[in-house]
Amino acid sequence: MDTKAKSDDFARLQGRRDAQKRSYDAVKETRQRLANGSEIKPEFEYELLTMFVRNEMGAAVTMPALSIIFSIASLFWAPAHEAATWLIIVIGAKVFLLELCRRFLALPRSEVDLKLWKRYFVGAEFLNGLSWAGFALVGIGQHGAA
Repeated sequence: MDTKAKSDDFARLQGRRDAQKRSYDAVKETRQRLANGSEIKPEFEYELLTMFVRNEMGAAVTMPALSIIFSIASLFWAPAHEAATWLIIVIGAKVFLLELCRRFLALPRSEVDLKLWKRYFVGAEFLNGLSWAGFALVGIGQHGAA
């Protein structure tokens, strides 16, 4: 009986060790995949970028129209030159993004470097978002002047 109990303990420890090794290997594999970046297929990634570009091109008029409305509304508390400056910056950022989109669509699929274009679009979107965030600064120095 003593030998059977030892062999049962040994089998249980062996099973536990195997489970730990499988768990360790799974974590190591996941870390490896995360460290190497995205595993999205290039064809799918190209389609995602194309969808983004087409959506941006479709909103080519709506976002500047919205910024014009915001700029007009800001005239209630801000000087006209600040509202106009903000409007020019926002429309300029949108034009820059639309130009990138136009260039992307003009390229043949075989010439598109996905990593480079993703970087371009992230940078342009960051610039676009930053320009919209600038609306919070329109008229900020005028509060105490009245």
